[in-house]
Amino acid sequence: MNNRIIPISDEWDKINEYPEHMTPEFRKAFKLQDSYSFSEKIRDYINQKNVKAPLILVPDELQKYAYSLVRKANTGAVPEPIVLYLYVGLKGAQWDSKNVHDCNFGIVFTPEGHPTLIELHSPHEVDSVVNTYKEVVQEYKKEFNLPL
Repeated sequence: MNNRIIPISDEWDKINEYPEHMTPEFRKAFKLQDSYSFSEKIRDYINQKNVKAPLILVPDELQKYAYSLVRKANTGAVPEPIVLYLYVGLKGAQWDSKNVHDCNFGIVFTPEGHPTLIELHSPHEVDSVVNTYKEVVQEYKKEFNLPL
């Protein structure tokens, strides 16, 4: 009977020691992965710029989905506004928010499909990012024959 049970390894005995050697930040980054890491980078950049009341324009779920399919963008790292707030305490807005023109930062995608943070200095720049989000959704709908 004992021969049927194979011990995993000596590492199994050490499993309870691992959390003691990991910082809370390391465990958050490990568990939450890309979205948390990207949120941290945004927070660090904004802190470096010493911005007092940042508001970040982020694409909504349909826009992120469209980016991933049409432009092959890596959208998994882009947090939703509530997630951004929960992870690092920064406020976010989406294109249809009433305070969208108060955004002073926005998340856009490079031609290679990587998310990046840009500074927005005017309502015109905010509108430009919002229009890009909308254009990608229109491309997605055309490509997949969905109602416009």
